[in-house]
Amino acid sequence: MTLLESSFKRTSHFYELYQKNNNSYGFAKCLYNINKQIYADLMSQWDSSSCEKKEIILLFLIHYESWFASFEILEQNLLVNKIDLKFNTEFVFNREAGGIPFPKDKIELLY
Repeated sequence: MTLLESSFKRTSHFYELYQKNNNSYGFAKCLYNINKQIYADLMSQWDSSSCEKKEIILLFLIHYESWFASFEILEQNLLVNKIDLKFNTEFVFNREAGGIPFPKDKIELLY
């Protein structure tokens, strides 16, 4: 199993925990950190990838860039409004209008 495969399995695990635990900030932050690792891994593969694979990587990169922005804006807004972010603080964020949905049907094509 590659690091990328392991990271996708971890995100799936933490996403389930996030949903089962009232959208807790702690699990959302775990997702954020793993997604940052996936993003970096995909970026490092860019130069050595075929044109076909680059198109798939691009879908993920755009999704993650939008996702990171949404996460960071919500996190900052809560902090500005003096919301004490604890592990179990409810942290619900949605994909922005026009944002690319997670391309889960393309994961296998990355390996």
